[in-house]
Amino acid sequence: MSADAVAAAAVPAPSPAATRERLLAAKPPAPEPLKLPRGLGVVHVRALTARERAEWELAVTRDRKATRELLVVLTACDAAGTPLFTPEDLAALAGLDSAVVDAIFARALKLSRISQADVDELEGN
Repeated sequence: MSADAVAAAAVPAPSPAATRERLLAAKPPAPEPLKLPRGLGVVHVRALTARERAEWELAVTRDRKATRELLVVLTACDAAGTPLFTPEDLAALAGLDSAVVDAIFARALKLSRISQADVDELEGN
């Protein structure tokens, strides 16, 4: 095989154009399993929608003490994507082992493409 043939084979095919229809029909990624510390089992974590991210950002600016717990409420779910927590669980989540909350929070940040710099800005740091 010639060098040109090898180079041509290594180039991926171009992706189809992102159209309005394709974007609006896109399904969210499936929740990812996360093994929790302390032997608590597996929880699933999902990415935020654009609306949820905006709501989370607004909520964090109002209550900087519940940044992690708010994101856990929005993203912790079962394998089917059904939420595990409600806003009424915020106080209980604040009382959990921080390693558990931080594990879910870190995965939610990653899946939602939220950087630590984004969090620091929202918290006013």
